[in-house]
Amino acid sequence: MGDIEKLHAKLERVKNDLADAQKAVMDRAEALGKAEGEKKTAQAEVGRLREDVKDDYLHFIGKSERGVSNSHLEVVP
Repeated sequence: MGDIEKLHAKLERVKNDLADAQKAVMDRAEALGKAEGEKKTAQAEVGRLREDVKDDYLHFIGKSERGVSNSHLEVVP
């Protein structure tokens, strides 16, 4: 195998490696986007649950939300 053939074979290997790397990057970017969407959904659910807990607590103590400070009810993640 001559030098030109060796270079051509090496070029083909490098092209294949590049294609594999590009696919891996795209797959990981897609997975990251999906994870970010799931995170936003989970954060929204946490917000709803916090409000439910506050409402349940206020109902339990027999007071309306008017005039009651909820600052002590903050849930720290």
